[in-house]
Amino acid sequence: MVRAQVNLVMRRVDHIRAARGLRDIIFPVLWFQESIDKIEEGDALSLIHLAVFLPETARSVAYPILLTLGGSMMMASLAYFARKRFVNGIRFVNMAELGFAGLKHHATHGQVATR
Repeated sequence: MVRAQVNLVMRRVDHIRAARGLRDIIFPVLWFQESIDKIEEGDALSLIHLAVFLPETARSVAYPILLTLGGSMMMASLAYFARKRFVNGIRFVNMAELGFAGLKHHATHGQVATR
């Protein structure tokens, strides 16, 4: 059922002598009501059913998808910044640069982690 009303707002105007005794009112000009008692056509009924239930179905599907996508993006961002901070922040230097020429072929293959 659809109801609609068109109103005319009338306000008191002090500088008009004929309107001095009037008060502010809302005057209804047009009012109508429309409803559907019975739908017999199957296509119209299925279209109305789709319009009513599709938004709720889409919302219930979209919530877990968007939550999973947002969580994945957050975890990927944290992993990227953690890698950038902790792995890429460590610079490997050849031991010969540090004066350890005799230990160049050690288990670390001649590299020592420094900050």
